[in-house]
Amino acid sequence: MQAAEHAVVAPSPPEPWLTAPNLLTLSRVPLAAALWLARGRPRAVLALMGLAGFTDLADGWLARRLRRRARPATPAGQQRGAWLDPVCDKVFVSSALGVAVAARHPPLGVAAAVLTRELLLALALATSQTLARRRPPHRFGTAPIGKLTTVAQYAAVAALLAGSRLVLPLALTAAVAGCGAAALYIGRELAPD
Repeated sequence: MQAAEHAVVAPSPPEPWLTAPNLLTLSRVPLAAALWLARGRPRAVLALMGLAGFTDLADGWLARRLRRRARPATPAGQQRGAWLDPVCDKVFVSSALGVAVAARHPPLGVAAAVLTRELLLALALATSQTLARRRPPHRFGTAPIGKLTTVAQYAAVAALLAGSRLVLPLALTAAVAGCGAAALYIGRELAPD
């Protein structure tokens, strides 16, 4: 009887970090660095942005496809990809915007509009961490408005690099979508468990 009480239950093996979707996601970090090497060559920067956009679509598609095959689903692996994807998006978009700003010197308001979501989320995260030392884990995950924001950010940066007159409308679109995405993510964070 006592032997049965002390039986050791083997924990499930940890979800590997180096899955194909996570590798696609992580590829945006060296692509962000490559943007600075391509600085001054707008076509090369745009090509890198296109490649990063492809990896953003492909990692989500592949993760969903693999999730359908896995039984049971692995919440830990989904959690890693759920926070890794937006972090890598932010690294890449911020780097792309930095390269575009260095090349074209737009008004500061244009750059701020493109990064509205990131600025609001950073402020919200800092506030929540200051007000409550112990917080439940963040509710990461994508939403259609978040993806729309990322697309608008890419489009605004591309327009800025190309010297297009669409920079301001696209930056404002990124700002409006970014406000909606930030409101959604902050609402998730504040929602009771």
